[in-house]
Amino acid sequence: MKKILFFVVILSLIFMGCKKDKEDKKDDEKQEEIITSEQKLIKIGLATNSVGVSDSTFIEMHYLGLLRVIEERIKDNNENVVVTLKEVTDDTEEGYLETMEYLASEGECNMVITTGSFQAINPVNVLSKKYPEVKFVITDVTADDGNNVAALLFDQYEGSFLAGVLAAKVTKTKKLGCIGGVNQNVINEFINGYKNGIEYVNSGIKVVVEYLSEPPDYSGFSNPDKGYSVAKNMYNKGVDIIYSPAGFSTTGAIKCAADMEKFIIGTDANLDYMAEGFVLTCMMKRVDNAIFDIVEKFLEDKFVGGTYIYSLNNGGISLTDMKYTKDKITDEVIIYIKTMIDKIINNEISIR
Repeated sequence: MKKILFFVVILSLIFMGCKKDKEDKKDDEKQEEIITSEQKLIKIGLATNSVGVSDSTFIEMHYLGLLRVIEERIKDNNENVVVTLKEVTDDTEEGYLETMEYLASEGECNMVITTGSFQAINPVNVLSKKYPEVKFVITDVTADDGNNVAALLFDQYEGSFLAGVLAAKVTKTKKLGCIGGVNQNVINEFINGYKNGIEYVNSGIKVVVEYLSEPPDYSGFSNPDKGYSVAKNMYNKGVDIIYSPAGFSTTGAIKCAADMEKFIIGTDANLDYMAEGFVLTCMMKRVDNAIFDIVEKFLEDKFVGGTYIYSLNNGGISLTDMKYTKDKITDEVIIYIKTMIDKIINNEISIR
């Protein structure tokens, strides 16, 4: 095995709580990438939305997967790996096309990963044909078939079903809420799984659903203030637990839950720490595991274009360990959830 000697990140796109102004970004992007070895150079580009990897949820999980590649391979691999993170200028199809093409052409990336989902489908279709030597990776959606295109899909329905079961077991008011970032297929899989998990436990529980935006407006994934406002309205109307598949906007809903001392269930990443004792759990889409998996295949010359599906069965979906809420959930409920997980994995129950 070789050794990875270098990992470069454009500084303007490293975790930041606030955006830099345009002049700062230009200055950062002019930084020279210093390579310390003559070994083969592998360049990987990550095209993110305008929030970047500081969203704490879906986008950050891509980044964490890349970090894990570096950390685990650095011990015994000697390929130079340069990772360039670049935010889109705007969260549109055109924005993703421009950013991804920059990474494939001027950035000279061997692999380009995009977090854009629906906005990135056409850009991937176009660029994968224009740059056949570059590998492209897209998450949550599929693009045109191609030897150089991998689509990473997640069974968020499974995990959301479990979130619904948990919420139904814990609710006191028998009124539950769900905040969807954008009204689109992937988010509706979250919502449908959640609602069916609730119904599995108690069909008499009322579920209130509200979206933060409608396509082609994708701001619902990046508006914490609106997430807070919608959550507050739900809690004020008797909802005592909210499920929030809303990307970065979920952070606003979590703050509201803490302020009002209500429960919330997060998504994508482990956000339990954001409001200890109020984030009941999070339905984690292990994008980090999927990115690690596909990049490892690429670095080992085992990349195969096609669709990859991640679920409870292969570590692609999971709930958190409820570190801060175990004392608020009975042992009986925790055992029940673990039993449900086993039954779903072993196909002992039908959840669709």
